[in-house]
Amino acid sequence: MKNIKDITLSAFAVIGFYTIITAFTSTESNPAQQVINGTPESHVWEVYIGTSNSKYDWLLNKKTGEIMGLSASKSAKISLENK
Repeated sequence: MKNIKDITLSAFAVIGFYTIITAFTSTESNPAQQVINGTPESHVWEVYIGTSNSKYDWLLNKKTGEIMGLSASKSAKISLENK
């Protein structure tokens, strides 16, 4: 009976020692930094000045195709699909 108790105690001691050792050794790695190579947001919008008779000047988002009409008193928003 004492032999079974010794084996059980030894097994729990080995498991506990293994747990403590693995807790101190971490294999965490830093996530890779995301590299962004592309057009900055400030360079996506392009301005089109309307004629003297038009109510709006226009902004075109070259990335999404969104068009915004700009006026001193109003604004209009138009979305177009890229084809």
